[in-house]
Amino acid sequence: MKKGICITFLLLIASTIFLIFYSKEKITSYEYYSPIEGKAYIYDSEREISFDVYSFDKNSLIKNPELNIYTLKLDQTSIVLDSIRCNTFDFKDYSIIRIYAKMPKMTSDEYYSKESILEIKNQKFILTLKYGAFSILNPISYSLLSISNLYGTYTYMNQSLILSGINITLTNDYEYMSSLRIGNACYGILSKALFDTKLDNICDLNKIYDSYNPNYVEETNIIHLSSNTLFIPLGYRNINLIRMGYIVITVDTKTYYIDTFDFMTNMYDFNEYKNMMEKGGISYA
Repeated sequence: MKKGICITFLLLIASTIFLIFYSKEKITSYEYYSPIEGKAYIYDSEREISFDVYSFDKNSLIKNPELNIYTLKLDQTSIVLDSIRCNTFDFKDYSIIRIYAKMPKMTSDEYYSKESILEIKNQKFILTLKYGAFSILNPISYSLLSISNLYGTYTYMNQSLILSGINITLTNDYEYMSSLRIGNACYGILSKALFDTKLDNICDLNKIYDSYNPNYVEETNIIHLSSNTLFIPLGYRNINLIRMGYIVITVDTKTYYIDTFDFMTNMYDFNEYKNMMEKGGISYA
């Protein structure tokens, strides 16, 4: 009898070890991350919004739209997203699942949320992913600004490339500029604008300026436009990754917009941008 009890006890220990190991393996296989990325879209009912999810489970359920409910949670509202489609990009250690959804129509001409959260719910778990600032502009009050050149300059901050400025050439002549912003995530530091200057795509602004502070926000400041070509550094209230976005710019007495522009086409490498990634929260059913 003692032998039977001993065997039963050993089986219980083995079962417990197996369950602990299995549980840890399960959690590891369901690790997800999201980039702290600002998003700014010009509203168009035919366009889509998108979110990148970094998954360490290459067979994840979240890439199957028919098995999930995708909800966008903003500061003052939640929206169940429609017309979902997913693309998957496989890398050595992880996959990037890009989730597309029909662009929602907001209640104001320009909607802004300080942060955005994507919730993905299925029968097995609920996944919560945090992103950066989120804006949608319906530009019915603005005219489209004519430009002949536009690209971004990135600077390494906290070991990640952050959009630190824009290089722009205006097609028409104007006397002055008084504001520039990309969505509501960052603002042009007009007092430090450089005229007749085009910087490289990757450039250390600390070598260009005596002091560059990416946390300095300058919402308005009137500068005389001595040239149509200029570099404008950017300042953030909260530093976000920015790959794309619309621009709102005031020149002379009129405010214009520049349509959603891709400053960066490459995906963020998880290992290079780990400092700007947020681990998703997951609860199992």
